[in-house]
Amino acid sequence: MGGDWILLDPSHRDLPTHAAVLSRAARAADAFMADAPAPTPPHG
Repeated sequence: MGGDWILLDPSHRDLPTHAAVLSRAARAADAFMADAPAPTPPHG
């Protein structure tokens, strides 16, 4: 998570970089959900 993308040319900043940030965030969320422990059923 750096601020390097801010230094890119403004004409290229919005679409490609925004998509890259979104895809990176989506992969991080997927990895988080995959690593999260499955809910255990209540023991009766």
